[in-house]
Amino acid sequence: MTTNDITRARRVHPKTFQHRLAVSMAATAALVLISVSILVWISVRQLLLVNTDAALLSVARSEVAHFSTPPFTARKYPETPSALELTTRRGYRQFGAIVDSTGKLVSVTTPLDLETTAVIRTIAAKAGHSPTFAITSISKLPVRIVSYRITSKAHKPMATIVAAMSLRPFLRSLNALFAVLTVTTIAGTLLSALLARYVAHRLTSPLSRIAAQARKTEAGNQGYRISDDFPDTDLSDVANALNTMLSRRDAAYSQVNELLTIQSQFSADASHELRSPLSNIRAMFEVVLKRDRPADEYRQVIKDGLEEIKRLSRVTNDLLLLARSDAGQLNLQVDNHDLADMANAACNAFAARAAVLQVGFDRKLRNILVQCDETRIREVIDNLLENAIRMAPRNSTVVVGTEQRDGVCQLWVEDRGPGVSKEEQDLIFRRFYRSDASRSRDSGGSGLGLAICRAIAEAHGGTLNASSAEAHGTRFTLSLPAAINGGLQDD
Repeated sequence: MTTNDITRARRVHPKTFQHRLAVSMAATAALVLISVSILVWISVRQLLLVNTDAALLSVARSEVAHFSTPPFTARKYPETPSALELTTRRGYRQFGAIVDSTGKLVSVTTPLDLETTAVIRTIAAKAGHSPTFAITSISKLPVRIVSYRITSKAHKPMATIVAAMSLRPFLRSLNALFAVLTVTTIAGTLLSALLARYVAHRLTSPLSRIAAQARKTEAGNQGYRISDDFPDTDLSDVANALNTMLSRRDAAYSQVNELLTIQSQFSADASHELRSPLSNIRAMFEVVLKRDRPADEYRQVIKDGLEEIKRLSRVTNDLLLLARSDAGQLNLQVDNHDLADMANAACNAFAARAAVLQVGFDRKLRNILVQCDETRIREVIDNLLENAIRMAPRNSTVVVGTEQRDGVCQLWVEDRGPGVSKEEQDLIFRRFYRSDASRSRDSGGSGLGLAICRAIAEAHGGTLNASSAEAHGTRFTLSLPAAINGGLQDD
């Protein structure tokens, strides 16, 4: 996890996210206000138009009620009809007219010019028996006009009633409403933008705080954690999840550093192990070639060179075995074998060497069938016995035993040597590790034996562990799975 991992995870920088959230909220509020304003404006416009039409019908019906027999006359209205009483200083200009069946304008409430008279006649000619409404312009004055025909009881057309009313108050009301709605929308948008900015800041500030703290978590800043003292449970969960990830990162870094250290030490030790026999062989050959020597000396040099080559081959084979084990390619020929028989055969093979060092074997072997590769497990037992004999003091015994506990077969080898400290009980299984750094490689081996033994045990699905009490010896325990169709057998 790098400095900006938390920001990458959220895809956006906290400030940018906050800005986008505020803009989105403000835009949504503005859209709602504009939609409401348009709806209000349309509704009020329609309501005013309906009231205007009602007033016009009132004027027209008054004309019809006043209309009787010729001569036809139209009444004058000094005041605005009650249906159009709105909050405006200027009253509605209105007039009425009567057009006979021949298209002659017989009576008007207000004197009209020729252009207006022509408009009235055109409208009257198109009138029907039902009220017809229209919006037109008379003398550059926008008006609303209603017209319809009057018939006699015999259904003969008698005249056409035309009533008109100025739309200027109507338009003034709509313009005033439009201005109010525009100012309200703009003010509401600005207010919603400020409110959205505040809300977005409140929502994103904890995330910005987490991001700011996450930027401090550099690769070398191990142990740093994000504070989780948030009132919001979800944010606390996020901080805890990040802290868990940081803990895993720290563990991974520690493991990587440890592996790098081990790898570096392994490379150095492997180079030394391979270089030493090569250097010895080269030195022997260079010395023997400086002058002519007897055949016996040449044979001795060749013999010593072969020993170094064997040593080089052992180290190379050991490294190859460990590499295969790491890659999971340690091919095993698994079958059921008696663990006690393998341990007993190994003790017999080391009996002569142990006798020379005045070390005996205390065999506590019980016949147990295990699933294993006999050659590989015998290699483990041989290595454990060789180490135990080398570390055991003179006139002491090495205890070798087998037992079965809870379905697990165990073999242990215990010596009475100086023991291993608690700190080294797991280190001794590392490659090229030696508990005594001052000890020469010639006497201490390559340091790969126990590492190979543990790798073989783990390849079998088992374990190899050491337990020791200083000055009281060391005990190595090999645990292996029991045979499928076997277990503890009779002694």
